[in-house]
Amino acid sequence: MNNTLKNVFLAGLLAALPLAVSAQPDQEQLEERSCEQVVTMLEGGDAPAEVVTAMVDSGMALTGATVFAMECAPEQYREALAEAGVNLAPNIREAESVVAAVTYAFGEGSAEAKAARKADKQYKKKEKQPKKHKVDKKPGQGGGVSPS
Repeated sequence: MNNTLKNVFLAGLLAALPLAVSAQPDQEQLEERSCEQVVTMLEGGDAPAEVVTAMVDSGMALTGATVFAMECAPEQYREALAEAGVNLAPNIREAESVVAAVTYAFGEGSAEAKAARKADKQYKKKEKQPKKHKVDKKPGQGGGVSPS
């Protein structure tokens, strides 16, 4: 009985699999809609940070979302998108990753890469430095083990 139930369940699962696969839009359609979304948002007045955030919310990593939005966007928006991607980073390491991705995608001497590096410098200036531990005691002022 147990094997029969497993077989029926497996057969139903296998029958439903082609339906689930055919219901998913192919990658090219998703990319077109996303590029359309980027252009529509920018031309509609949305800030570059909102565009990059929308791409992140759709499941992309910050680095990929930034480069993708830049590749889809008209040229006049690309530098602002690079800056937005860097500024949305949760930490310095992620900001540096965005700079590296933009530099790789658009070239070392490109205006986009320069904008990303400039934003990275500003980001690092704003980023809070960790608090240093202050030691009140000087060496030899007790707190050690008694020689006895």
